[in-house]
Amino acid sequence: MQNLVEVHRKHILMKQVYGTLCLSKSNVFIWHIRFSDGRNTLEDDKHTGRPSSSKTPESIEKGREFVANNRSASLRMMAEVLHINKETIRTILHEDLGKAKVWTSFLPMKMPSKTKTMLITFFDIRGIIHKEFVPAGQTITGEYNLNVLKRLIAIIRRIRPRISR
Repeated sequence: MQNLVEVHRKHILMKQVYGTLCLSKSNVFIWHIRFSDGRNTLEDDKHTGRPSSSKTPESIEKGREFVANNRSASLRMMAEVLHINKETIRTILHEDLGKAKVWTSFLPMKMPSKTKTMLITFFDIRGIIHKEFVPAGQTITGEYNLNVLKRLIAIIRRIRPRISR
């Protein structure tokens, strides 16, 4: 009881000096006990166990290697294989590795004129980003794909500026 009265007095004195920036009474009590027990530093105690975040240089490198070897992996698959939280994987991919999940689908379509054509579609979790039909008779070459990707990048910069950094 004597201890509580002493802590209460110290808290009142601290409030007079620090005003609204003063520690709460419970924190003053905790620190009073720590210093009464012989503590002489304000540093936090060492914590054992799992770190508060599994985002470490090692986990970033694991993510980089995994994506390099398996570009079509889902966040869930990466989390299970790497034993890292799914949201941490998402943060590593987007913030540290600058990656965004963009899917491409090449779908053959029949037009009323019985002309076969191909639809190229790019989308992410929020929906379709870009779609275009391949002109009839167009051969799909590396140069053609490069031009499609250039158009895609321009559209991403315009409609999804956060992922185009």
